[in-house]
Amino acid sequence: MYRFTLPLVALVAACSPLRTFDALVPKDRGVERVARDLAFAEGPRGRLDLYAPADPRAGPLPVI
Repeated sequence: MYRFTLPLVALVAACSPLRTFDALVPKDRGVERVARDLAFAEGPRGRLDLYAPADPRAGPLPVI
């Protein structure tokens, strides 16, 4: 099983480092996007999407 892991990661990494990160990091299914493309700086990289917990009763949560 492990002998295929490194070649698979290398293949995915050849596509995009961000896609590799997305493929390897677990996803939080308990959120929803509440805003898209909010500008915080000039230029195309100065935008962000805002996500919030899908269940507002989840209690106090950290902001990242």
